[in-house]
Amino acid sequence: MSMPSEFESPARCPSPKNFPADDQLPKAFAEYYLAYARPLSIASDPFHLMAMLSCVSAVIGPRCYVRYGHLCIYPSISSLLLGVSTLTGKSETLNIAKQLCLDQIENAMRREFDAHQKAYENAMAAWKKLPKDTKSETAEPEPPERSYLRCPEDFTNAALAQVLETQDPGSHGCVVLLDEFSALLIGRTGQFNIGLTQLLTKIHSCESIFMKRAGGGDTYIEIPFLNIAGCSTPEWLLENMQQSDLTGGWLVRYLIYEQKEKPNRAPPSMRPYPNKGLAEKWQALIGEIHTSTSIKGEWRLSDEALATYDKAYHEVWNNILLPEEDKGDSMAGRALNMIFRVALVFEILNTRGNPKREGSVGDKYPVIQQDSMKQAIRVVFFYLRGMIAMRKTTLTGGNAALQEKLVQRLRKGEMSKTEVYKFCTNHKRGIRSADIQEIYTSLEEQKIITVFDINTPKKKPLGMVRLWEAADDDLT
Repeated sequence: MSMPSEFESPARCPSPKNFPADDQLPKAFAEYYLAYARPLSIASDPFHLMAMLSCVSAVIGPRCYVRYGHLCIYPSISSLLLGVSTLTGKSETLNIAKQLCLDQIENAMRREFDAHQKAYENAMAAWKKLPKDTKSETAEPEPPERSYLRCPEDFTNAALAQVLETQDPGSHGCVVLLDEFSALLIGRTGQFNIGLTQLLTKIHSCESIFMKRAGGGDTYIEIPFLNIAGCSTPEWLLENMQQSDLTGGWLVRYLIYEQKEKPNRAPPSMRPYPNKGLAEKWQALIGEIHTSTSIKGEWRLSDEALATYDKAYHEVWNNILLPEEDKGDSMAGRALNMIFRVALVFEILNTRGNPKREGSVGDKYPVIQQDSMKQAIRVVFFYLRGMIAMRKTTLTGGNAALQEKLVQRLRKGEMSKTEVYKFCTNHKRGIRSADIQEIYTSLEEQKIITVFDINTPKKKPLGMVRLWEAADDDLT
């Protein structure tokens, strides 16, 4: 079994600047989706891939999963596209994904519901005309339930549960497209959204949820499936995000990518529908995935795919990919699961979109082949390294306001390290001890504060912090 060359040496480990080439992605995605989307938008390929994964995995839904230890990993993939307004094409990316992956399925679902609704209205009219004696012996027709592939953007906890409750686990999942992700961050503080972050975290893992209705009654959803594909500018995200969103268990479950520069892409084509035939081929592929009865149940890894994953994990993950301070971090641990989610989507696209490729047929279970696993590892490593860099920048920027508050407090007099810790935790919920240490380091390097020890009657010296300008000469 041969490994992809970039996994064999630290020198060839993927970097954030090296997005996988077209021949390292699912054939149908490169030849249909990207070939259609590139002339229409200035957005970069990483944006298009993230939006596609969130939408296509929602079409697949909780019909299939990969067993990982005691966990059942469903292909739920949420994504967050970051970049400056106008110049990075974030909203265009979501619109193209909606057009290529969701519109035709939603239209078909709407027509099906309308037909059921009309049949219900006819049956109800006929039932009302029955004689009183006959009507009491005949069951009243039940109205059809509308199933949603795309969730409304403005939702409350209760409305979200109501949408997920109508899902058929054997059909599809649900996705919400947010042109401004920060609106979700702001809205979760509302009266009807208390606990929304925790709810979304459970839903992303497809864990069963049990909720009490405000008007009475219970809501139980065994396998909730909701993807979020959102856009934001880094500034808006930083302003409205809590530090625990990145250091805790919510946003670390997302694929996150920040486009820092204007993509090197020609202006969008002025033709209404360039390469329309490619879009139709992709839509036919997604329609087949939506209606397929063979995409269901447990999927497993081929021996070659499992060996590829093991080698990438042991030789690259622990030793090369993550900087020393991030080893064992929750972002790395969640990315382990993300590899399986992406590999499952890629396997379905590879099998359905390439007739010449060997299918996903195993002795008992359908299997993920080695090429899909290689593609998934490349993609997740690309996003993960960028996510780690973005998180470090975001957390540092997020501490700027706190640093200023701390400096203002120190102008009133020196503080012990214990007092500084309490001050920081009181002013920024969810801040870690490591982040407080980063504040010390940053302010010391700028010669704004000095950290020193003083002797106390106790054996252990007391750590103190004071402004540099107030320090004695022997301390500076």
